[in-house]
Amino acid sequence: MELRHLRYFVAVAELENFHRAAERLNLVQSALSHQIRHLERELGVQLFERSRQRVRLSVMGTLFLEEARRILSDVERASERVRRAAAGHHGTLRIGFQPVVARHKEIPAAFNAFRRKFPFVELKLLPMTTTPQLEAVRSGEVDAGLLYLPADHPELASERICVDDWLLAVPRHHRLARRAKIVMSDLRDEDFLWFPRSVSVDWYDRWMERCVAAGFVPRVVQEAVEEGLILNLVAAGMGIYFVLETLKSQKPDGVVLKKVTDFAMPMDLDLVWRRDNQSPALARFVEVMSAQKTA
Repeated sequence: MELRHLRYFVAVAELENFHRAAERLNLVQSALSHQIRHLERELGVQLFERSRQRVRLSVMGTLFLEEARRILSDVERASERVRRAAAGHHGTLRIGFQPVVARHKEIPAAFNAFRRKFPFVELKLLPMTTTPQLEAVRSGEVDAGLLYLPADHPELASERICVDDWLLAVPRHHRLARRAKIVMSDLRDEDFLWFPRSVSVDWYDRWMERCVAAGFVPRVVQEAVEEGLILNLVAAGMGIYFVLETLKSQKPDGVVLKKVTDFAMPMDLDLVWRRDNQSPALARFVEVMSAQKTA
């Protein structure tokens, strides 16, 4: 039994006339009659009661019509879903992101724009730090990641969203808070707060190298992952911390942000994904993110 047999049967059942059904299906009437009899023989039942004036569904035919319509409807629904998925309008996308990036207005706006434009794509947002996120992208655990990409990764494609740089966070009553100009060597004897190296090996090592180049090894007295917690520790006087410019609107009242004139280490916030990821939904997501950054 083929799907066309079901379509032939439904047409005859609805019109109760082989001639009109053949016209609808663009078939010769004799060919349609032959196909219906073939279907009846295959099922082992009589689907129609035939007379000179008309054809009517039999009891078995009425039962079969209900099932035939359901099958054809399911096939059409599945076909439409596949077509939508192929066009990037259906499916699931898993996007990793560093929580700090959500403070960029472009990011929540892009998520919202994507949901509005592609409502049948399920967007799963998964907070992750840099190193686990890169591993998740490489392994296929997530389709794409939003992170500060520290180095080139040939197996990954990327789209730059924006660029961030650093400011020094110091307690309000700290001696450096009153300085008009701060250079790296001024930080030689300070207590530092910072994130664990496991969060982002590349960025951690770059930061350490810049300090060593300025003539000192930073004395890290406390490590933490959550930026808000670190800034509150700064406000409490526990130490100083380099914070991303994007967080300056989130700082506590007890913190002063200062530019260190000889410290510049711009960070590209990138959307990254595997070059071999052929997901149509991912392609649509990249388009939306790219458009949003220039909106």
